[in-house]
Amino acid sequence: MVFRFFINFKYYMNFISKYSLLCFLLFSFSSIKCSVLNFNRKIDSLERVLKTQMLDTQRVIILNKLSFQYVRIAAYEKALNNGKKAFELSSKLLYKKGQAKSLINIGNVFLAKSEYENAKKNYLSALVFAKQLGNISILSDCNNNLGEVFRSCGDYEKSLFYYIESLKEAEILRDKPGIAIALNNIGLLYDNLGNSNKAIESYKKSIDISKEIKDNYIYAVNLLNIAGVYFGDGNMVEAIKYYQQALVLDKEINNKEGIGHCLIGIGSVYHKLNKLTEAKNYYLQCLKEANSYDNKNMVCSCMINLGLVYEKNNEFDNAIEYENKALILALSLGLKPEIRNCYLSLTRSYSKKSDSKKALQYFDAYVDLNDSLYSNGSSKQVAEMQAKYESEKKQKENEVLEQKNQLLYQQGKIQDLKIEQGRYFIFGLLLLSVLIIGIAFLLIRQNKVNALHAKIEMEQKLLRSQMNPHFIFNAMVGIQNYIYKEEPEVAANYLSSIVYLMRSIIDNSTKESVLLEKEISTLHHYLTLQKVRFQDKFNFLIDVNPNIDTENIFIPPMMAQPFIENAIVHGIMQKTDGQGLISVKFTIRHHHLSLEIEDNGIGREKAKEFGRMEKEHLSIATNITQERLTILNRKSKNKSSVVILDLKNESGQPKGTRVTFLFPLSKM
Repeated sequence: MVFRFFINFKYYMNFISKYSLLCFLLFSFSSIKCSVLNFNRKIDSLERVLKTQMLDTQRVIILNKLSFQYVRIAAYEKALNNGKKAFELSSKLLYKKGQAKSLINIGNVFLAKSEYENAKKNYLSALVFAKQLGNISILSDCNNNLGEVFRSCGDYEKSLFYYIESLKEAEILRDKPGIAIALNNIGLLYDNLGNSNKAIESYKKSIDISKEIKDNYIYAVNLLNIAGVYFGDGNMVEAIKYYQQALVLDKEINNKEGIGHCLIGIGSVYHKLNKLTEAKNYYLQCLKEANSYDNKNMVCSCMINLGLVYEKNNEFDNAIEYENKALILALSLGLKPEIRNCYLSLTRSYSKKSDSKKALQYFDAYVDLNDSLYSNGSSKQVAEMQAKYESEKKQKENEVLEQKNQLLYQQGKIQDLKIEQGRYFIFGLLLLSVLIIGIAFLLIRQNKVNALHAKIEMEQKLLRSQMNPHFIFNAMVGIQNYIYKEEPEVAANYLSSIVYLMRSIIDNSTKESVLLEKEISTLHHYLTLQKVRFQDKFNFLIDVNPNIDTENIFIPPMMAQPFIENAIVHGIMQKTDGQGLISVKFTIRHHHLSLEIEDNGIGREKAKEFGRMEKEHLSIATNITQERLTILNRKSKNKSSVVILDLKNESGQPKGTRVTFLFPLSKM
């Protein structure tokens, strides 16, 4: 989620007597729910995975992650291209979650480039998908970003409506970064309306959360906002201190826009202190940065501030040149606060040039626009909406507290009645309880010891079954062949797969469950290496139903690998008619996650005839799996199961084997 903010610099005017007015600009800043220390490393990693990724839904996820990261480093063309690719692919797959996230990423590009109509269009479309899915997290992102669009365009009432909706949804999810962002944006809105007390109140709440979750990105945003408040109050010492602290953090996390806003903020402090040379240097440095990644909003801010510097130096022609450029840009983007500031700057510059006609023309335009932005009605409506939200929140908290108190009271009455009825039997029950507890303690302890022993044995068997030395040796030989063929990129990809696979097997062998997304990735690397091992004598397909949320569902790890190896070694490798195929499918069936492994090999019966389907090999796949399922079923009311089916064609001849697992749905 991207959020942007403005620092409101106060205006003091005496147009009639002095023809002088000092104006500092509202400016914007983009941020996300988590801080990242090295964007380029993450992007390189995603690009490498994209080259080897076979699953369509996985490609959508990776494309969206790339788009998200490219926005953060202001690489807008790459961000837009990846977002569009993700949307096209997810539309083809009818993958609504992918469509919603790609529309948000596309909107983020337009938001960063200050193309607000395009941003709003994409966010509203994403909002439709989010409502269809009932996905509160995506709804929160959409509402927050729409709040930013309307605030940037000066529609503060709509802006607060969307910010509050985002805050409600983040609170439902207990999403602390999302809550911090929403509170920060509400503070910015009050800052824009000149209500410093309300703004500071929201900023402090956001700061507390950002410190708790150790998110330097959100923390840097808050530092910048606080600096803006101090600047507006005329406390330049505190303002520059906070600007510099924010600049250090933004450089650490490679936040280009944040760096630009810190530069313009420090320049504004020097400007206020009449250190015009230093101020101009910071503005020019910021202008160069903003032009490098096409941030039109910041370019506009820099040009207005440069106009102010030239005006103070009595270089009115230069001042008017920058102010006119800024006005043209602000009008093209529909930025009402920036348009108002340009009108005011041009009023002052033409006044000092003694061009009263143009000065009065721009002053009239300024007054009209300023009244519409800062009307008492707008400020009152925003305050009423905030008060309504706080009242509803407090009412809900009181209702929950009252329900808890009533429950405790009822429980207390029942407990008192039981105590009175059992008073004469208390000592006998106490003695019996001690005896039962002692026996139970001994039994539970013994069961735990037995269970721990069984678990350790199971983990060792599982690890040995997955770390097959023949498989590893043959995979390494296959990689060596690619090196000899002078195909280092292919060899590197397969080597990366085997390293990933070995690490996953070792990590997952001690876990009862892992994310489905991670298990799918492990299966993909495993099948890829088996292909190398057996010299492309079979193909494979991993199919995931689009309705499955792979990022939030858990599955017992490494259930499929023993059966896949049996399918390859004992079924497909004996096949003489055509190329082998292994299909792995994930679907939702009767409130269970279904994992289906199917091959088109010679079947189990025929494999026995060849003497290949040895009993010990079969037991590795079935016995270990059955033991694991038994352990899992002890801990769950909803049972897991496995069924092995021999497939036959119309004439009754074997045509492969199908293994089907059913696991109870387990979500994060």
